[in-house]
Amino acid sequence: MVMKIPFKEDQKAGYHGDVRDLKYSLSDEDFSLLRIYLMDILHGESGKSLLKLWNIGSQEGACVISSGRIFQAGILKEILQKRNLANLSITMNTYQKDSDRFSKMNIHAIKSFAIDIDYRQNEALKDKDPQTIKQWLMSENFLGLPWPNWIETGHQLRLIYVLYKPVFNRKRTKNLFVLIERIMKVMCQKINEELDLYAEPQKLTSFLRLPGSINTKGMEMVRVERTNTKKYTLDYYVEEILPALPIWYGGWKKRKRNTKRREKALKNLEMHNRQVLEDLKAYQTFLNKKRIMTGHREVMCWIYCKYCYLISGDQEDAVEKAVKFNKGFLCPLIERQLRFDIRTTDPMPLRNQTILDQLGIDDVIKKEAGIKIGENVRKKECQKRYDQKKRRKKFKKGEYKCQKMKNQKEKIYTLYNQGFTQTAIGEKLGISRKTVYNYLRMKKEELRKQEEMIRRLRAALKGEKKVGRPEVITRLNSAAKKYEVWKQRLEMLEHRFHESSGEVLLPSSLKRHKKRRKKIWRPKIFYW
Repeated sequence: MVMKIPFKEDQKAGYHGDVRDLKYSLSDEDFSLLRIYLMDILHGESGKSLLKLWNIGSQEGACVISSGRIFQAGILKEILQKRNLANLSITMNTYQKDSDRFSKMNIHAIKSFAIDIDYRQNEALKDKDPQTIKQWLMSENFLGLPWPNWIETGHQLRLIYVLYKPVFNRKRTKNLFVLIERIMKVMCQKINEELDLYAEPQKLTSFLRLPGSINTKGMEMVRVERTNTKKYTLDYYVEEILPALPIWYGGWKKRKRNTKRREKALKNLEMHNRQVLEDLKAYQTFLNKKRIMTGHREVMCWIYCKYCYLISGDQEDAVEKAVKFNKGFLCPLIERQLRFDIRTTDPMPLRNQTILDQLGIDDVIKKEAGIKIGENVRKKECQKRYDQKKRRKKFKKGEYKCQKMKNQKEKIYTLYNQGFTQTAIGEKLGISRKTVYNYLRMKKEELRKQEEMIRRLRAALKGEKKVGRPEVITRLNSAAKKYEVWKQRLEMLEHRFHESSGEVLLPSSLKRHKKRRKKIWRPKIFYW
């Protein structure tokens, strides 16, 4: 695809005015090509992210627009007609709707990446035309690298690679950016080593120049041309471009992950231990305020020494802190005896409930003293929330057995209605013939029960007495006021019966069950 500009090449050469005075205007044919170009790069966005369109180096403000609206009829054309030709650009990736800046961490989805070919830095190629360099690259088979989907030519060259599927950055982490930047870096190194074209990876937050605009560096018209219709996934680029990971990498990554978890657990444990010490001081203040001289002093000093030892790891220091804590009571314990009692402390922590029970703290005291031990969500509640979240994700993916069975049933009924035998259906879906037979039998039994229900409801509405047992007839006659309810139920059942029988059962299969109806009927169907 080659885009035209609003004036001819000879007019551009003789144009002495400012390019910023010329508005960006395209014919209907060129505009449709531009729309195809943007649709291909942006994957036809549905409007959950933002794009920025602006003139680089201009004092005119940027146009921020929802990525879905840009493809609506007339909106893109209206926006472009208000812009001038000089350095008209658009972001190559979309950004989060709640972002206040168009920075890397606010990228919503990575849809493409680009490599700049600054071949004019090479003295031998300085005077070459971009089209000549492009033809040369094609003749070299591009060093075994994937050929770009689009090539942008203007002052120099830009290779644009469009991913097969956009990669979303939902967690807003740097790992995805590092991976794509590594891919671009390796590709640039290979191009520079073989061809010396001064290839440079372009930032993911960078821009693409719109076809038909003017690059003011060399006053050249920007053109784009599709060179490859085949797109690749990010995994393909990782496998083909990046070198293979060493054997030790998997174990190292696992150890690193475990180390991070361990560090986080130790940090949380230290915070909990410090909270226990603060709560002991708060309880001591509460006892002094209530003028309680005795009770729980020995246990409190022992627990205080234990948790000081857990934090510092120094037993002597823990004992000194416990002695200092003892002096805070209105009636402190004897220091010599206290040192002897708490020296044999063991470094194992206690459960929150154990501490509360040993100190005799109930909910009333805990609230009055401002004690926070045991206020955290229990492990069972956390596990319950985690399981609920896991179940929701599993349900969305359709991984539940009931969902798989439902899908399997629908496939079986569809194939059976198309005329496939039970054996052929089993081979096609990878299940046994007996399973297919059981599903069909259950469906036929369900239809037979619905037909029986319809027949009896019709008889009840007509007032026939040969419906079934006498007690059932009495019940039906006493419920004459529910005539409308029966009528609605009859219409619903008839609709369901005809709808289902059209899918699975043939007329011959209905006849086979005719003789069994009187034997299988149960009166419980009338207890609605």
